[in-house]
Amino acid sequence: MHAWWRMRKYLPVKLSIIAFALLNACGNLPIEEAHLGRSSLKLANGSTISSDLYDDYNPVVVKLSNGYLALVFGSTRTCSVSCSNHNIFIATSVSAHTAGSALPAFNDPQPITANASPLNAATAFQLAVAASGNNITVYAQLNGGLISTTGSINPVAAAPINVGAMLNSIAEYNCYSHRMLGLDAAGLMVAANTGGTLVFRFNPNLIGGGSCGSIANVNLASGRHVSLLSATASGIADSFYVSDAAGSLRLASATSSGRKITDLADSLAREGLISTNVSVMTTAQASGDLLFFSAATGVGQKSDLYVATSPTPGALWQRYVPYGSQP
Repeated sequence: MHAWWRMRKYLPVKLSIIAFALLNACGNLPIEEAHLGRSSLKLANGSTISSDLYDDYNPVVVKLSNGYLALVFGSTRTCSVSCSNHNIFIATSVSAHTAGSALPAFNDPQPITANASPLNAATAFQLAVAASGNNITVYAQLNGGLISTTGSINPVAAAPINVGAMLNSIAEYNCYSHRMLGLDAAGLMVAANTGGTLVFRFNPNLIGGGSCGSIANVNLASGRHVSLLSATASGIADSFYVSDAAGSLRLASATSSGRKITDLADSLAREGLISTNVSVMTTAQASGDLLFFSAATGVGQKSDLYVATSPTPGALWQRYVPYGSQP
C-alpha cells in the first residue's frame, strides 16, 4: 500500500491518512507497502494549509528554477484585503525542494488582487500555471467566462500579489472562450470547446493567430482538468492525467485514452470523499514528480488539499501503461 496524505487542520499530533493498493498492470498484484514519513504540505508555523471552514480546491504546484515551489489554488478563505467568495491564492515554499526529500513548509498563502482589491468571484476558478525561471504565469477561468492571465509574476510575497487593473484575457481571442483544461509541455494552452467534443491547442500569447489546432480525442475533451506528465516519466510526448467532474481519473495522450485509475477513487470513497481535481508537479527528473489533488465529501461540498507522497506520477502511470506505450 501507499499513503495519501490529507492536508487538513487537525491537532498537531494527528494526520489523516488515506491508504490504497495500486494494482500491477501485468499481474494485478498489490504493490508492497511503502513506509512513508509523516509529511504533508504545511505552513511555516506547522499548521496545515486547508481548513474545514473554507473550500480549498484545484491545487497546482510548480517548481521554480531556484528549486523553490509555488502552490496556486482556489479558495473561499478570508484574507487581509477582505476576501470573500472565490479567490486565487499563491504560497511559496520557505526553502528549496530536493527530489525524494520531504516537502518544505510554505509561507502564508497570499491572494491575487487587481487594483489592490480581491477578485471575489461568485464561482470557482479553473486554474493552470506555467513556470519560467523564478516567475510564474497563472491562467484562470470562471465557468462560462474567458480564459484570463496574470501575466508573468513573482510568486514570492508576504502580502497580496497585485497584477494591475484586472486579470487580462489571453491574447488569442479566437480561442479564449473555450473551456480551459490545462497546459502542454511547451506551455501552450489545452482547451476544450463548449460542446466538450474536441480539444484545441493554441499559444495564448498570439494575437488572433487563427483557428485553434484540434486534437481528435473525445475522452480528453470530456475531462475537467488536464495535467501533463513528463515524457521522461511516461516514455511518450503529451501524456496526461485527466480528471473529471465525477471524481474519476484517467490516463490519456493527445490521441488515445486508457482505463480509469480506480485506486484513488476507491480509497477516497472509503473515507467518504470524492476527488475534485488532480494535478502533476513535474520536475527535471521523474523521481521528483508529485501528484496533488483536492477532494470533498460530496458534489458541491467544500474541498481540501492533498498530496500523494508515493507513488510518483510516473510510477502510477506505468502500473497501467507500459513505458513508452500509448494509454
